[in-house]
Amino acid sequence: MVGDTHVLVVDDAPDYLTFMAQLLHEEGFVIETVNSVEEARRIIAVGRPDLLITDLMIWRQPLSQLISMLDEDASMREIPVLVCTAAVEAVKDAAEIRRPSTAVLTKPFDIEQLLTAIDQLLPAHRSATA
Repeated sequence: MVGDTHVLVVDDAPDYLTFMAQLLHEEGFVIETVNSVEEARRIIAVGRPDLLITDLMIWRQPLSQLISMLDEDASMREIPVLVCTAAVEAVKDAAEIRRPSTAVLTKPFDIEQLLTAIDQLLPAHRSATA
C-alpha cells in the first residue's frame, strides 16, 4: 500500500529536502528527511526504509558510506537507492551506482521523471497506485 511506503531522503540542501518531502507526501509516501550520512545510517539501522533517495555527496561524505552499510546487511541489500545528483561527471566513476536496484536521476529533474524512477524501483508502489 502506498501509505505504508517509507522513503528516506538524504541531502544537505534544506530547500531540496522540503520540496521532496512535500511532493512525495502528496503522492502518498511516508517521508523522512535527514541532512547527513550519520543521521541516515542511524535511521536505516532502526527502521528499514522501502526506498532511499540521496545525493552522491552529502556534506563532502560519499554515498559509498551509506551503500556499504546497506550491502553489509543481507536484510538491507534489497533496499533500492535513487541517486539524485548534479554531479554528472562523478556518476561515471561511482562504483556504488552500479549496484542492483540503484538508479540515477540528474538534477535538475522534473516531477514526472522522479515519479517514473520511483515506480521503476518500487514495483509494489506501481501496482498499488494503478
